[in-house]
Amino acid sequence: MSTVTCNACNAGFDDKEQRRLHYRSEWHRYNLKRKVAGVPGVTEALFLATQSALAEGSKPASIQCFTAVLFVGRSIGAPKLMSSISTRDHIF
Repeated sequence: MSTVTCNACNAGFDDKEQRRLHYRSEWHRYNLKRKVAGVPGVTEALFLATQSALAEGSKPASIQCFTAVLFVGRSIGAPKLMSSISTRDHIF
């Protein structure tokens, strides 16, 4: 059983070394930024898939759609999200 849990990532740790390594990871930092923005965190598997897709220079539609759902907090399509983000960026 895990003794310590990260509230941003919902990850459990058995010892201090695992916890320390997790708190220094990019995944944890990413989830902290999402938490501050009021958006739920992502799993480590999704984070790694997103990072590898970005490293290849592509962005699969499934990641865009998942981001749309998490970003807005309700189920909308990626094109609608992208247009709302473009509008928001244009206004501000």
